[in-house]
Amino acid sequence: MVNRRWVLVLVAMAAASCAKQEAPGRTVPLNGPVTEDPAEPVTRPEEAPQETQVHPESPVKPMEIAVSQDLEPSETMALMKIMVQDTEGNPVPGTVAMIRYKGGDVVLSGVSDETGIVRGLIPVGATYLVRFISLDSERVEINHEIDVPKEGYLDLDLKLTYLPSQSRTFILHGVFFNSGKATLKEESYARLSDLLEYMTAKESVVIELAGHTDSMGSGAWNRKLSEARAVEVKRYLVSRGIDARRIVAVGYGETQPVADNETPEGRRENRRTVVTVLQE
Repeated sequence: MVNRRWVLVLVAMAAASCAKQEAPGRTVPLNGPVTEDPAEPVTRPEEAPQETQVHPESPVKPMEIAVSQDLEPSETMALMKIMVQDTEGNPVPGTVAMIRYKGGDVVLSGVSDETGIVRGLIPVGATYLVRFISLDSERVEINHEIDVPKEGYLDLDLKLTYLPSQSRTFILHGVFFNSGKATLKEESYARLSDLLEYMTAKESVVIELAGHTDSMGSGAWNRKLSEARAVEVKRYLVSRGIDARRIVAVGYGETQPVADNETPEGRRENRRTVVTVLQE
């Protein structure tokens, strides 16, 4: 049977707020929501770190990766080929792309190859959100909505223009701990989901997880607490399937401030968890 082919064009710039996707004889809207990570402060330490406990089951699920070079569409599954390019039309390899049901689970995720392509099968007759996964929580996150009709033997070519972050160091805004402890709060799991998905997709990535504090308390105490918190984040990622050898956990305490410790605002900025990509 001859495959029906749709050519879909999508522009996903970090500064954009919406885009349009077109196919022969049909227009598919791509005006998904724009969201940003909240930036709440980590509570100041008040007591010595305690032995951390086993993580409760979190809402984060490992990615379902269904990517191959030898796939064919069927009556129930469409073949999606995502072509990731820069603004000049050059392929962008090493980019993590993800497609999930609107309001549901991931159905396709993977890393663009040397030609800038990610491919895989997705069920027909559903609405999806397409996005890239970046470790940069300072960027505006753009989700693009796409409707796949309930028709058999569809080839979907999705062309995406994307400019990945050039930085290798990222602050994990939204990662919180109990006051004076190295225990992750439950709301931290949502922020760590991107890091988990990124490391699951890019199996060659090695990172440093660094804990930082303000200058309240002694230097030795702050260093111990910051290291314990970095180790706790590492423990969480390892519990979700990431190889421990890919994560270096360190604590810098108060030694690397990014703001004035004499003000409450500055102390909030200095209390942070940072990811640095050591190896791609």
